[in-house]
Amino acid sequence: MALDATAGGSSADAYCTVAEADTYNDMHPAAADWAGTDASKENCIKVATRWLDERVDWVGGKSTSEQSLRFPRYAVLDLDGYSISSDSIPTFLKNATAELARHIKKRGDISADPEGKGVSSVSVEGVEVDFDKNDTVEVIPDAVQAMLRGYGEVQSRGGVSIVRATR
Repeated sequence: MALDATAGGSSADAYCTVAEADTYNDMHPAAADWAGTDASKENCIKVATRWLDERVDWVGGKSTSEQSLRFPRYAVLDLDGYSISSDSIPTFLKNATAELARHIKKRGDISADPEGKGVSSVSVEGVEVDFDKNDTVEVIPDAVQAMLRGYGEVQSRGGVSIVRATR
């Protein structure tokens, strides 16, 4: 099913079109990673859009209660302090979506928990915990997080909390 990038639409499932993602990624040094069918690109754009909506606490509020995505939003300022239109998808978000979609297309499902990662050993008496240094994959790559800076807070993929028990 074709993607729907209608700003504020009740059935929208994408923040950019394939054409917009093509334009963005054609200028990127890793443009070859974006090559493929429109259908595969559409899927990656839909997944990127969903991940952004699930993993970013955006500033401002949704423009309408009927819209299916979290953008467009009201009370959002650009990095220079100017108001962003509350009835369209801003360029920064289209570009971030295209960037993330390319990462997804190249690497596959980067949201899956890597097997065998996390805590590699635990000791009780000496209270030692060793963490697997390879467990550093973030779902939203650094390049995309940089593009979103100032527009919302990216939630990390989780973490380990160590709580001291009291007797």
